[in-house]
Amino acid sequence: MVAKKNGLSDCTLESVWSVYDVLFCEKMHNFCLPTWATTNVLAKLKKLMDFSFIFQFGIHERVKKARLQGGLLVNKILKNMMAKADNSTYDLKLVAYSTVSTTDTCSKCKGSHENTLGALQIALNVYNGQQAPYASCQIFELFEEDTRDFTVQMYFRNQSGETPYPVSLLGCAHVCSLEDFQDLLQPVITQDWGAEWQDIHFSKRKKSKGVM
Repeated sequence: MVAKKNGLSDCTLESVWSVYDVLFCEKMHNFCLPTWATTNVLAKLKKLMDFSFIFQFGIHERVKKARLQGGLLVNKILKNMMAKADNSTYDLKLVAYSTVSTTDTCSKCKGSHENTLGALQIALNVYNGQQAPYASCQIFELFEEDTRDFTVQMYFRNQSGETPYPVSLLGCAHVCSLEDFQDLLQPVITQDWGAEWQDIHFSKRKKSKGVM
């Protein structure tokens, strides 16, 4: 039905995402939705939308995918925190990361708010399985303790007017030492995105051609 109503010749998770995204935006801005976009249809599309994020960034070989997707942003965030911890003259107190192209390398990722945030949270292994709502953000706070050691705290702000929710890395408390935080995230960080992508791409091509 969705394919027919939208003139789609091929109904895939990606095309369903495109349809739901438009309907979601229209609904948020109080536009009239087409008559076929009932509450029941929207609920089913949302389930497919949420699944598409997990399918794209997780499920099978989550860590390997994260190294080529959300891990790029994780690496950028870690580098900025390490720079602050290692250099007392580093005067930036707030860093905001674009949801379209955080770095030259990250521009290779499909860019949008929900995609970038979903990829980041799945790389961190803290994704809650639902599309990120408007104005949501993942917050990282770096603290210098009285002992001169540095700690990291994470929060997820998913609704305006609500207090951000504390988020913890698997294997660390909410107040996590910067050293442990960095160590726990090393598996999702690549030092050479291009080379690693080519290795995976070539491996897939060999399998598809039946090369042993």
